[in-house]
Amino acid sequence: MTADPGLVAAVEAERAAVAAAAVMAEDALSLQREALAVLAEGWDGQSGSAAADLMSRQCADGADVVAALQEVAGELALLRDSLADPGAPAAQAAGAYGQVPDNAGVPAATGPWASTGMPLPALPDFGGALAGLVGQIAEAIGAGVGGTVDLPAEIPAEIPADTPADLPEPPEPARAVPEVVDPVPEPVPEPVPEPVTRTAPAPAPAPATLPGPLAAEAPVPSPPLQEPVVVQRPPEPEPPPAPATPCEIAADELPQVGG
Repeated sequence: MTADPGLVAAVEAERAAVAAAAVMAEDALSLQREALAVLAEGWDGQSGSAAADLMSRQCADGADVVAALQEVAGELALLRDSLADPGAPAAQAAGAYGQVPDNAGVPAATGPWASTGMPLPALPDFGGALAGLVGQIAEAIGAGVGGTVDLPAEIPAEIPADTPADLPEPPEPARAVPEVVDPVPEPVPEPVPEPVTRTAPAPAPAPATLPGPLAAEAPVPSPPLQEPVVVQRPPEPEPPPAPATPCEIAADELPQVGG
């Protein structure tokens, strides 16, 4: 019995998209490896080694991505073949799901589909993008083999408790009795002595007048005598003689002429 052609076409489209993504990732990985080789040849030193190590780790991560995409594409191809032809090897391999080897000593798994001999195949986890597709495939296969899962019609709202209802109440915890502590007497403050104020004796009053003998004996100091200061003036210089007039000159010369 074959599945819906539309379902087979959807699986094939998903497989082709995943296979194309795997090819693109593989091409990018090859370019990155070529760049790593050029970098290792042209960049020497500690910085070049660090860059080469970083690109090497990126190449390793890219290789893991390529392998995962190729694996998913292969699983989708097997699923497509099993849906298109139930007699294909992939479908026969899926029919062995749920069976246990004879040497294990455990009977084969039973279920609603055990009488038909075609249990649901084990589907790989393709992530959230293929969750709806996997559910449609499971519904289509279950409808084809006529198997249903028996579920209870009603689910009890409450689960009965296993413990009996007449359990004794737990005893109340013992209350802590406060310890009786003797009151501590309050310390009596010691009396503070009052400060003693000392008064200085009053000075004796000075006598108004000295006694007679003391007054006689005490001579009255006389003020020191000061000599008068004589200011000596320097002698005044004699004025130079006035120049003789012509008459005086003639008078002086007259006696000399007469003699």
